Amino acid sequence: GGGWKSTSSAIMFYWGLDKEYPELETHNMFLAERFKQSFDEIFKQHELPQEPSFYICAASRSDPTAAPKGHDSLMVLVPCGCIGEGG
Repeated sequence: GGGWKSTSSAIMFYWGLDKEYPELETHNMFLAERFKQSFDEIFKQHELPQEPSFYICAASRSDPTAAPKGHDSLMVLVPCGCIGEGG
């Protein structure tokens, strides 16, 4: 049998903001309180998690050209299960 099986995916946001969030470092990981259940929903049930974990990259912390002074440029990645055909 041929074919392929989809696995996990991600929803990504790219935001240019008119203020700075100094509490963020270059790499920031926010884990769901019940992250084991959240990861099971992604990798075993191939669903959007009820309580997602997510990652934020604040590129301007390591590359000052990524955003003007006093602004932020953020990339937010939210892992999710494959919700399309083949999943």
